Amino acid sequence: MDAPSNQPPPFQELDDDIIGDEEEAQFTDGSAGSYSDSSSDNAGATSYEKTVEKYNEETANLLSELRDTMETSRKDFVFACGGSITIAATPEATAGATAGDTTGDTPGDKEPADPSSPPVTLRWDPPDPLKPASKCKLDFPLPAGPEQPQPGVEGLVADMDKASFGLRGEDVFDETCRRAQKLDASQFSTNFCPYDVGIMDTITRVLVPSLGTDRTARAELYKLNVYEGASGFFRAHVDTPRSPSQFGSLVVCLPAQHSGGELEVRHNGKTMTFDWSSATTDSIQWAAFYSDCEHEVLEVRAGHRVTLTYNLYAVAASPNPARPTDLSFPLLQHMNTLLSNPSFMPSGGYLGFYSTHAYPHTSLNFSLASLKGIDTVIFQGFQSLGCGVCLRPVLKPSAEDEDFYTPTVGKYLPMREVRGEIGSSMVMELVLGYWGEDGIAFGDVEWLNEPQHLEMQLAYTVHGNQATTVAQYSWCAILVGVGGYDQESGERLRLETTFREEIFEGCNDEE
Repeated sequence: MDAPSNQPPPFQELDDDIIGDEEEAQFTDGSAGSYSDSSSDNAGATSYEKTVEKYNEETANLLSELRDTMETSRKDFVFACGGSITIAATPEATAGATAGDTTGDTPGDKEPADPSSPPVTLRWDPPDPLKPASKCKLDFPLPAGPEQPQPGVEGLVADMDKASFGLRGEDVFDETCRRAQKLDASQFSTNFCPYDVGIMDTITRVLVPSLGTDRTARAELYKLNVYEGASGFFRAHVDTPRSPSQFGSLVVCLPAQHSGGELEVRHNGKTMTFDWSSATTDSIQWAAFYSDCEHEVLEVRAGHRVTLTYNLYAVAASPNPARPTDLSFPLLQHMNTLLSNPSFMPSGGYLGFYSTHAYPHTSLNFSLASLKGIDTVIFQGFQSLGCGVCLRPVLKPSAEDEDFYTPTVGKYLPMREVRGEIGSSMVMELVLGYWGEDGIAFGDVEWLNEPQHLEMQLAYTVHGNQATTVAQYSWCAILVGVGGYDQESGERLRLETTFREEIFEGCNDEE
């Protein structure tokens, strides 16, 4: 069936042509499209008034309900999770607990028990090659009592390096910000495996929601850290992802008694606290969280806080994923009900949702696999319901241009460099001319939430008495093309996503 003439235009296939001869510029780019002049007649209208004008009052009310549901769902999505793994007394107990305990005489009576781990062994390479290997081994749990001397841990600490942190692309040592010891993954080994004890299954279920495409979490051992009492700490910070597909971190606290050293993880005004100091020495504690979360290790007052850190990556789990159901997430059920309503956007249109997590969306290696939480549900949910879905940058006007231009929906995610020179007053005209005006205008999109996370998208040099480099930033947005409702068939027309597929080539890569 042919789409009606009032069907919204599909997402355009885009080329890589550079700026024509008539205009030249010197800037690093990657986003834009068409724009709406803020001086237009409707510039002062509210979003609700524009919705009523473009569609109908029922569509406006349905959009309002969708916004409320999305906001509620955003608050319900967790940004961190954690748990406890019991240390088994014998290998036989570990095998039995991991495989499941038998509670009856028939196969159907088997129920999985809480996973457990054998005692954890840690071996490391000493800086002194003459040091005996027997002095470079530590078995956990350690003796109880944070005040009790622990020569094994003290020997480990003596062989470790001071822990640095990244700042503006460099490793920095500053004990006013971080006081800890570290070993890189190449300097130690351990028999502990987060896959064997069910940690990775939990992380995949909680932090890697999957609709329409099956994803799973992969862990890569990164560091061993020791925070000593009474001074070890790490001030609030946000980790730098090691890869575009990295979505978070896993911290495993080995059983060594200590006091203090709570891990606080924060996102969107919420805080989750993981206090492992009061835990018994017969269990392993762990926490996983998204990479854009601010987190902090509070001061260790006594003992040794010994942790393994893993980088977490989102990877494809199966080439034949199961189709999601309405019961997967309440939000998906609302989306399905909305699209089934013939009064909602009867002629089709565009919805826009700003990502709730921060992503390196202007990077050439940015991958859809790194989408987190509700962002994943929005993207894959609308896609599974027959809508055209893509990621687009939304360029924030510079301070000089914000009185004349609204934000600009971009055609390109990654930054690219275009060389030349222009006057500063021509920058926005050149940007719009380069990306063309055949894209999706900002004013044509019904935006469902407020923008949050900015990434540098465009940089250019202004030449005058003194050359000055100016940067502009963009938000990452999920754009949804909603097909018109066909009254004859009683179905909504499905749209195909034609956004440049090469942007998404890394979706199934492991890293």
